[in-house]
Amino acid sequence: MAKSKKVPMKVIKKRSAKEWMEGNNVMILRGLAMQCLTYENLAASIGVTKQTLDNWRNKHPEIADAIELGRNEANGIIFAHTFDQAINGSEKAMELFWRYRIAPTLEKEESEDATEPIHLVLDRVKKGRKPGGDKT
Repeated sequence: MAKSKKVPMKVIKKRSAKEWMEGNNVMILRGLAMQCLTYENLAASIGVTKQTLDNWRNKHPEIADAIELGRNEANGIIFAHTFDQAINGSEKAMELFWRYRIAPTLEKEESEDATEPIHLVLDRVKKGRKPGGDKT
């Protein structure tokens, strides 16, 4: 497998935790959290270490909330896009949707016995039913 290139993160003006909680800076932090794949990326983009960012998240609920909201919003966008692709027939999207959204919600026995083809499962989800035919 080819080694992926590291994309250099643009570091914005370094600020203290207190400065991140002032004015619109919390919204900027939320936006950055939407764009960063990892906490390491986010920390690098604001010019601090991951440990510093972890400390800030533990000490300052405003910072923790901004990061969580940004990451949740990004996850929601990705989920919606993947679901749309799955509904429109993308086998890869169906597989991802199954692996990360449906299978984890099943009981262990159900997921081991889950032999229903993914496209039928998604058809059931689209119609508001659980995999296996039970109504939600």
